[in-house]
Amino acid sequence: MSRREDSRAGLVMLIGSPRSGTTWLQSMLGSHPAIATPQETDLFRVFLEPLAAAWDKQNSGTIDAEQTRRRKGLPLTITEHEFLEAAGTLLDTTLAAIQKLKPGASTIIEKSPAHSMCTETIVRFVPDARFLHIIRDGRDVADSLVAANSDGWGSKWAPNSVARAGRIWEQHLLSARRAQQHSRDRYFELRYEDLLGPDAADLLIATFAFCGVAIDHSESCALLDANEFSRMRTSGQVSNSILTGGESGDGELARAEPPGFFRRGGSGGWRTSWSMSDRRAFCSVAGALLAELGYERDDSWVGSRAKPSLSVRAANRAANSAAAVLRRFANTIEELPRPRQKRPKS
Repeated sequence: MSRREDSRAGLVMLIGSPRSGTTWLQSMLGSHPAIATPQETDLFRVFLEPLAAAWDKQNSGTIDAEQTRRRKGLPLTITEHEFLEAAGTLLDTTLAAIQKLKPGASTIIEKSPAHSMCTETIVRFVPDARFLHIIRDGRDVADSLVAANSDGWGSKWAPNSVARAGRIWEQHLLSARRAQQHSRDRYFELRYEDLLGPDAADLLIATFAFCGVAIDHSESCALLDANEFSRMRTSGQVSNSILTGGESGDGELARAEPPGFFRRGGSGGWRTSWSMSDRRAFCSVAGALLAELGYERDDSWVGSRAKPSLSVRAANRAANSAAAVLRRFANTIEELPRPRQKRPKS
């Protein structure tokens, strides 16, 4: 294994929709001395994906549909392998910097929800990358996203409607799941709700094992207790296990989270805050995926408007019965033989 391949060998990509519990899971995983995990880098989505897209555009020869002169561009100077090696230098520099922040760590977990949208690019640069995908009930995700917008701290990126939030959840989840096509046994999926359930300790053990780290049951329980959501909300900042450094990692803003970031955790909070229109809006864009994942059997969770009063229902039944009688009478008339018309005398 080359030095470059060795630096990427322990890379695990923690992906999932925004507000799905990615930070919470990252905090627990990063608490282990064998795991180094930095604050979100957006390395692939913001830096490497645009570079790869520019290369592909020039290499396909479609950079200018009206171009009649000979081709131009970087692909006429270097090969694709050389391009990936050169662009990959940024990746290796980043990984080396992360390892320096936690000497002795054998696994690097990079958590950026935006990376859910570019798993193909990740595999292109790191064919052996592992993907850890956390899924949360889309209604809780949408509720939290809209709250981030209304609270102000997420107004620059979070949607202001349940429908748009539902679409973001669906897009991130489906895109993240495409990682299975490229990584097969290097893909691990878990549910946010299961980390709150009675078997959470066993699930966390399995999650660590996927990342190449062994922990026992007592260690797992201790991590779940130390990272209990209310404690994180009280502290108001990300766990010390999430590493910061570099050009701007020493400032206070590198660790503190805005009010509202640690909202309430748990599941099912949308039930008390959503109106009927909110439920319908989410179901119209992501209801099918919600059922596919097993969060609901069908769309009956949306409910219906309040039932009419007993007197109104009785009147409706009477009207329906009268209408049925009239329809049967009309059908009977239609079936009677019609008298023959007499021909006029000439």
